[in-house]
Amino acid sequence: MALSGYPAQYHKTPLTAVGYWEYDEGFDGYEGLYNAIYYDREDLLERYRNRYAGVRFFFTPDYSQFGEVNDIEEHYRLLKARVVGIWLVMELGAVVIPFITAPTPDSIEFALDGLEDCSVVAFSTKGYVNDPVERGIIKELVRLTVDKLDLRAIVVYDVCSTNAAVDDIFSYAREKGIEIVVPANALKERNIARREERRAKQ
Repeated sequence: MALSGYPAQYHKTPLTAVGYWEYDEGFDGYEGLYNAIYYDREDLLERYRNRYAGVRFFFTPDYSQFGEVNDIEEHYRLLKARVVGIWLVMELGAVVIPFITAPTPDSIEFALDGLEDCSVVAFSTKGYVNDPVERGIIKELVRLTVDKLDLRAIVVYDVCSTNAAVDDIFSYAREKGIEIVVPANALKERNIARREERRAKQ
């Protein structure tokens, strides 16, 4: 997995996929891809075509979801993710994996609407692992997603130094026979290396 803000990572392997798990202002500013599409900024769109040239796989962007904002804002952020995903498919011929995000379990139904034919989706554990309340929420989101969609696999953006949190959070999906895929990414590799350094010093 490569983060959208680091083009040098895009072609690390033939199967590297680009995701948007960064601060929103980093990929959704005035010259972000959604605005380029919405305002038909051909100069910007051409810049994105060149930037993403040769990338075969993407995840729909993670436009932050917050439970304390109104539903219209939440729905608009999901709309933006879908619009960008369609552009990546239509303009680049890429495979785009839907990233599942919702501020509360009550809102997951809307977030999954239209994804009934998807067999692979993505989740991120970043920010959920150390907070027991947030961890419980993502486990419930996973359960509801698995029950709603006919999935073969879930791809996980995870930055923990072990897969223990992933094993816990996605245990329900595994029990249902769904493959849990945790690709390498720069942050996860860094955290694993730090853990190994600490172990070596003990």
